[in-house]
Amino acid sequence: MTFLTKIKSLWVHRKDQSTLQKDKLSDRPHEEVDEKKMAMIQNVLPLFELPVYEIMTPRADIDWIDLEQPLPKIYKYVLKSSHNSFPLCRHDLDKVIGKVSLKKVLLSEENLDKVKLEKYCEPILFVSPSLSCTDLILKMKQSKNYMAVVVDEFGGVDGLVTLSDISEKVIGEVDLDQLSEVAPIIFHKDHTLTVDGRMTLEDLNREVPGLVLQEKANGADTVGGLASSLAGHIPVRGELIKHGSGLVFEVLTCDARRIKKLRLHPVNGAQK
Repeated sequence: MTFLTKIKSLWVHRKDQSTLQKDKLSDRPHEEVDEKKMAMIQNVLPLFELPVYEIMTPRADIDWIDLEQPLPKIYKYVLKSSHNSFPLCRHDLDKVIGKVSLKKVLLSEENLDKVKLEKYCEPILFVSPSLSCTDLILKMKQSKNYMAVVVDEFGGVDGLVTLSDISEKVIGEVDLDQLSEVAPIIFHKDHTLTVDGRMTLEDLNREVPGLVLQEKANGADTVGGLASSLAGHIPVRGELIKHGSGLVFEVLTCDARRIKKLRLHPVNGAQK
């Protein structure tokens, strides 16, 4: 019997166990109860009986890739998403053939303008909306597949659920980008600037005299977002992206989803 199976069986008697736990705590008045741990336990236990339809991403909000679309359009679409893996479909969301990881595609040595995404297609789970989260976790563990399409009785897609959706239900959503502050601008002697990709265009304009980049340009709020939008595809390290003003963005570091650090080459070295 696995750990999760044991927990699931114990959960049947959760009310009695909860009462017993309170009695034990009352017998130890001098011991402090870690409120954060107790809160997490209270979040975990109900999760075992929760059906997946209650935590899934609904159909209308699923980010998916249509193999019938040209690659430039696909790259432009995924740039706007915060995900790394996507359901891979043919023409329609109800025709899911698997999933694809952008990281694996980017780490390949193939020409990204000619790559065949089907080559990187991986299996994806199909589950019922009524399946419990416990059973889903067990399925994911057994198959080592952490993305599942939720389908109705007719095979239509109702939603999508990942291991991240389950973990967020327990510990809450964690925005890793917010855990660290935006790095300050580094002004170099050659008049170039090293800039954090998360820096807003508003802050950049304020901190660099003479530099004016239209805020919300190309639908972007940040420097990295603007560069990605101008490129029209997922950027790679060392790529040079030219702005209409003549300013050149040089990608210093990036991952599968965003630019992390750039070097800006101002027009005629005007900025100081």
